[in-house]
Amino acid sequence: MTPRPSQPLEPAPIVAWYPALVALLGVLAAMLVVADAQTGLRAFVVGPFLLIAPGLAIVGLIGISDPLEHVVLAVAVSLAISIFISLAMLYGGFWSPDTAVVGLAVLVLVLTLERYRRILRKPMPGGRDLRRG
Repeated sequence: MTPRPSQPLEPAPIVAWYPALVALLGVLAAMLVVADAQTGLRAFVVGPFLLIAPGLAIVGLIGISDPLEHVVLAVAVSLAISIFISLAMLYGGFWSPDTAVVGLAVLVLVLTLERYRRILRKPMPGGRDLRRG
């Protein structure tokens, strides 16, 4: 018989698992762009990725607690980053939308790993340390 936990297990809060979904969306968008997929799926993955994923990765590191502010700021930051990268590529003379999407996917992945590093370093209530298991 397995011992029963003293407290019922609670579902993980949204802040713990949504960065993984954002990173997964970034990986999927990069894979579709690199594979040069000419399907409708590419538009349904890359469009939302460019609209919200880079901003969610950056805003997630700030620590905003209000969900509405979090999403609104994430969209604004995503659009600003996409415009900045597009302008830099145009002025630099190496315009490539595929490179921009892959670069943003790498940025999102790195920022997501940093977010999880911060989550794991934060002590849990009750003094339990996630690093020690």
